[in-house]
Amino acid sequence: MGYRSDVCFGMNDDVWAALKVYVELINNKELTDLVWLHVETSFDENNNKLFWSGIKWYEGYEDIDHICRFINQLNDSNSEFGFLRIGEDSDDFDELGDPCEFDIFLNRTIGW
Repeated sequence: MGYRSDVCFGMNDDVWAALKVYVELINNKELTDLVWLHVETSFDENNNKLFWSGIKWYEGYEDIDHICRFINQLNDSNSEFGFLRIGEDSDDFDELGDPCEFDIFLNRTIGW
């Protein structure tokens, strides 16, 4: 089964266009499937989001490594994006860019 995370990556239209080119240039089936098939999407005017629920977001998985390299390049270039990953543990999360700018936020609840 393994450790799973929920991940959301929001971006403006320029970053979305760059991601599509990046995926095409990398030409990796797992990365292509990650971005185009195994994802929930939301596209709105200059507010595009990809959401993965219950994904194994591990370093060493080639598709995850590719997308993380892309996101890290964005982080270094001050591009308009927001990234949030939350793991199963209550203190396990990563935040890059400005997730709030893309209406991405962390909300932990208890259901009963």
